[in-house]
Amino acid sequence: MPTPKLLTQQLFRPTEYYQPKTVREAVSLLKYTGSKPICGGTDIMVERDPKIAVLVDLSKLPLGYIKESSGHILIGATTTIRQIELSRLFLRESLNILHDAIRDFGTIQVKNMASIGGNLCNGIPSADTPPALIALDAKVTVSGPRGFRRFPLEKMYRHVRILRLRKGEILTEVRIPRQPAHTAAAYVRIVRSQVDIALVSAAVRITIDEQGKVEDCRIVLGAVAPTSLRARKAENFLRGMVIGKDIIAETGRKASQEARPISDVRASAEYRRAMAAVLVERAIRMATLRLGRVLN
Repeated sequence: MPTPKLLTQQLFRPTEYYQPKTVREAVSLLKYTGSKPICGGTDIMVERDPKIAVLVDLSKLPLGYIKESSGHILIGATTTIRQIELSRLFLRESLNILHDAIRDFGTIQVKNMASIGGNLCNGIPSADTPPALIALDAKVTVSGPRGFRRFPLEKMYRHVRILRLRKGEILTEVRIPRQPAHTAAAYVRIVRSQVDIALVSAAVRITIDEQGKVEDCRIVLGAVAPTSLRARKAENFLRGMVIGKDIIAETGRKASQEARPISDVRASAEYRRAMAAVLVERAIRMATLRLGRVLN
């Protein structure tokens, strides 16, 4: 039996709580050792990391917005998943991939609490919104002690739960660029139950030219590597092709070869690799149908 002292050391028991009203104040607070930013708090109550001593609640920052500006859709980091789900901006054929990603995002109670910033910064490979947003070429803005900087979302991830954020930096905004004409996208996943995290997921965005060929595309896999994975070899194969059943099957096969899955209590590596091919095929079909095209 552990001694009472050792047991206490293992408990999740933060000793300080702050609720800043400005980004500058939040950044200043996050320089404390052992501090942790939260918003909806849906992840931290699962993790219950005993090393966390100071909670910095970002939910009162003026970052709960969805708006259009200069050819971009801007989403503030504290915007809830439910706010995104209810926004008509994400019903467009090139942007409803994000609606796909959050449709089964936990229960309605979780959607009302969880924020887009929290889902992106959790850093787990099974998260739903990162693959969808990477497929849309989204960029993120982060603010810290040295000011703000902006970079592609896919560059924010280093490994499982490890982000390329400097000490004191917080995510403040997601920027989705206007998509080219004749572009559609789709996100699909496999789960054990409707509100469970993904066993495997795939996000696809395709742009078709006047000749019916794939002018540009993105294929992003989730839960098959330490971070969301761009299947670049599959992308290179699909570009310039006229989408048909054989092309879709080959693209799925090439994407699955790029996966680096692991086996755990939820699924085997072999299963995840096989399902990656299936989901890429499904996502391409969905995106193609959204463009109003009939497959050969």
